[in-house]
Amino acid sequence: SLRAGKMTISESYIIFKNGEAFLFGSQIVPLLSASTHVVPEAGRTRKLLMSRREIDRLMGAINQKGYSCVPLACYWKGAFVKCEIAVVK
Repeated sequence: SLRAGKMTISESYIIFKNGEAFLFGSQIVPLLSASTHVVPEAGRTRKLLMSRREIDRLMGAINQKGYSCVPLACYWKGAFVKCEIAVVK
């Protein structure tokens, strides 16, 4: 469904828990032609795979009062989905 463009990142943001980054509030609508045995949850929280240095840099930036971390865009790079992330006020 990501290749079909069924992902919505408006209203989503990134939270940090236990030194890990999670994408919260995004919607990935499952394909109708996918398996009927498993019913996927479209709005579940998804873990972002980032290096320790990237996580520490972003956590340091958002620990300032009034700042948060949001995804700007998602795109394919090879077999992986990448998210552009920004620290905003």
